[in-house]
Amino acid sequence: MARRPSGRRPECRSGDGSVTRAARHCAQRGTSARSVGRAVADLYAAHYQAMVRMTVLLVDDVTVAEQIVQDGFVDTGRAWRRLDGGDGALFYLRRRVLARARWHRAAGAGGWGGARCRRAAVAPAGDLGLAGLLAVLGTLSGRQREALVLRYYVGLPNADIARLMSVPVRSVTGQLGSAVTAFEAARRGRQPPGGIWR
Repeated sequence: MARRPSGRRPECRSGDGSVTRAARHCAQRGTSARSVGRAVADLYAAHYQAMVRMTVLLVDDVTVAEQIVQDGFVDTGRAWRRLDGGDGALFYLRRRVLARARWHRAAGAGGWGGARCRRAAVAPAGDLGLAGLLAVLGTLSGRQREALVLRYYVGLPNADIARLMSVPVRSVTGQLGSAVTAFEAARRGRQPPGGIWR
């Protein structure tokens, strides 16, 4: 169940009006634009920045990450009537953002964005720095990278990661094991040995 906030709800708008577009779509489908708009705005206020930070770790570019996340909120607003509010909406949002990040990588648009990436407050990155962190993450396969970010940055349990990635839990466990090994091997080439980045 989503927590019912008290008082005035936050006013949130993305640069391309994603919250407004989502509410307009729902209004056209017969759902209250005001109630959907408020619900999506609450979700946006609570999770937008964290979603962008997560997505930067998947696509290496702040500008691209922001667009992916904004589009993810639009997707979520359009699907709102089929979602179970709160946790269901957040799960759907994460899944849409993961899918869009995969499309971006599959299109060959990867390659970390240098100065633009350094603007992202993706912390903590330890002594690697953001550029070094992205370079090390870039040595992993797409699925390894997703599993590692979802587990050690977002902090999700393996069962939730499996649902998001549409794979068995044992597959997530295997991906994480190989990802940690590959990550640490790449990391040791850039700084003295230490524990896995968190």
